[in-house]
Amino acid sequence: ASTPKTPKRGRPSHPDLRSPNIRALEEQLRRHLQTDVSITVVSGHRGSIRIAFYSTDDLQRIIEIVGLTLNRQ
Repeated sequence: ASTPKTPKRGRPSHPDLRSPNIRALEEQLRRHLQTDVSITVVSGHRGSIRIAFYSTDDLQRIIEIVGLTLNRQ
């Protein structure tokens, strides 16, 4: 006998309509920076990249991976 499926709770999931290239780039950045990264495409060729950090040390680590220096004041 099969059991009926119960609906999942929480927010309904939305399909990811971004191109496979954008999703792959987001995953590459996530692996390279070892933190959560999201790429949002607003319209056409415009958008934003969000890189999460969880402490000042984590921010310093990410900045160094990118090849910059953080001026601490």
